[in-house]
Formats: sequence, structure tokens, C-alpha cells
Amino acid sequence: MSALCNHFGRTEDASCSGKSGLVHFTNGRCELSATQDVLTLDVSAQTPSDLDDIIRTITSHLERFAFRENPDLDWYPAPPAQAADKTNPTKRSH
Repeated sequence: MSALCNHFGRTEDASCSGKSGLVHFTNGRCELSATQDVLTLDVSAQTPSDLDDIIRTITSHLERFAFRENPDLDWYPAPPAQAADKTNPTKRSH
């Protein structure tokens, strides 16, 4: 987690604490949490276009960053309670 936050921290405001992290992008944010087998990313942005841009950026960086592990990235819409706020759409990856 620390290495991943440091990687994003080169160009974005990023912080890390143990098995969680936070990256502030210009157009949104990504909250990271890790277990032994799963990295979960909760991404939010003000517009669907911004959300797609952040997800595309994160995906390309993770594919390059963890190429030896061949990450399986699956993006999911936020649960209905989180998605109800139309100004803060969210997608999640497991």
C-alpha cells in the first residue's frame, strides 16, 4: 500500500496509513483499502466523465505497477445508498 500511495503521490496528493490510503485527484478522489488478497478502491468524482478519467488513470497505473502479479481489475457501480447522490457517483474495484 505504501508503495502504491508513493507512486500516485508523485503527481497527486496521496497519503497512506497501514492498509489504507487516499489519493486526491484534481477531479475526484480514490480511497484504497487492502486485505491479504484484495485491494479495494472507492473512486468518486463530480461528473461521470471525471469518474471515467480517474478510473482509466488508476487502471493504467495498476496494470503497469503490478504487471508481475497480472492484476484482475473489476470495476463495479457503488451500492444504491452511495450512488443516490448524483453529484458524487462512485465506482468500486475488487
